[in-house]
Order: sequence, then structure tokens, then C-alpha cells
Amino acid sequence: MKCRLSIAILCACVAACDGKVYLHDRPHATDAGDYYQLAEAALKLVERRGPVSVIVVPADLDPRARAALKHQRKVISVADLPKNTGVALPKGYFLLQAFTITEREALFEGELGPVSSGLTAIGIPDCGLTFSVPFYLDGADWYQPSYKILDCSQSRNWVPKDG
Repeated sequence: MKCRLSIAILCACVAACDGKVYLHDRPHATDAGDYYQLAEAALKLVERRGPVSVIVVPADLDPRARAALKHQRKVISVADLPKNTGVALPKGYFLLQAFTITEREALFEGELGPVSSGLTAIGIPDCGLTFSVPFYLDGADWYQPSYKILDCSQSRNWVPKDG
């Protein structure tokens, strides 16, 4: 008797769900809240490696992204970077290269200073830490399964002089 009742309930549930659009299949309408949530999460990851006091943003950045970043830290444009300081990107500055949200994916990328404006002692351009933080939408929740940090000082390839 219990088995028949369970099967009947299961069949009713399956029949009721037929033709429904599930939450993870619905189109997502990006709003300002998405930018606020992702900006906060991405900056927490970046700050594991060093504090961020200023975010440098490109002129064509989505206004929702700019507002979300302004809520987190001081925001300046690339044109307002300090000049004649001997550094291309001061310590504590984060140069945003991408902050985009599509229907089900988002990307937050940038470089954390300091980055000198000259060459290193061995004659190659200096660099900071470059972060690439992807996010994916599952239902109504953004998740971030992994991220990448590129430290070009550790990823340089050396070729022998005679090679």
C-alpha cells in the first residue's frame, strides 16, 4: 500500500513538472546587485595577496560596475593615475582590465601594483600580479570555482644565449 502511494505521488510530481522551466534554465537579467556581489567577492580574493586602496578603471566601464566598485574602494580613471612617480602602478592600486557580466558568466580581471615604470635589474619590464576571476551562475546564485593569479616575475622564460 505504501509503495503504491509513493509511486502515485512520484508520478504526480513528474507530471506536474513536465514542461516547466527550471530556475537554472531561465534567462538571467543582470542588475546592479550582481555587480555589487561580484565586486565584493573578487576583491576579497585579490586582497589575499595584498591590500587594494584604489581601483583604476577604464573610461568605457559599465556604469553599474563603476558604482559597485565605488561602493568597495576609491575609484579613479586611468588618466588620473599618479605621474612622474617612477611607478606605472603604485602599491595598493588595482588596474581593472575587465569586469563583465553576460547572461550566465562573469569575469573580473586586473593587475595589482606595484609595477615600476622602468626595467628590472636584468633589463625586463616590471609587472604586478594579474588576477583572472571567473564567476558562473547556477540558478540564482553566482559561484566562483577557481581563479588564476599570474606573477610574471615567476613565469618568465629564459632562453640560453647560445640557444
